[in-house]
Amino acid sequence: ILAADAIAAAALLGTERTGNVVAFPDGSGYFQVYAGCSSLANMSLAFLAWVTVTQLIGRRWSASDLTWYVAACLAVVSVNIIRIALIGLYPQHFEFLHGPFGGAIYSWTTFFVIATICFLGVRRELFARA
Repeated sequence: ILAADAIAAAALLGTERTGNVVAFPDGSGYFQVYAGCSSLANMSLAFLAWVTVTQLIGRRWSASDLTWYVAACLAVVSVNIIRIALIGLYPQHFEFLHGPFGGAIYSWTTFFVIATICFLGVRRELFARA
């Protein structure tokens, strides 16, 4: 999973990568994508959110549920890859991007993206009840 995150970040940055190590665009060195920065952890949150939302409204499982869950996962991965790429693009702002403030922005953005996709997926049921 870390290598996949590194591949996507390196592609976004237009740099090389080896394993989970990505080159800085200015050629000044490399940075490593650690387990704590994996997209996998928040994909489980997307699953939990989807199950919670569908159960709260009493929705029966359907094949489209998988589509909405995959959309939420792809959005979560995209937000994470953008954050990793920003760290690679602006290493001088690492503490800002990866520290408490950047972490909070990342967490809230991820939450908003997951919630938006989940509610879009059940919007017909929600409006049918209104």
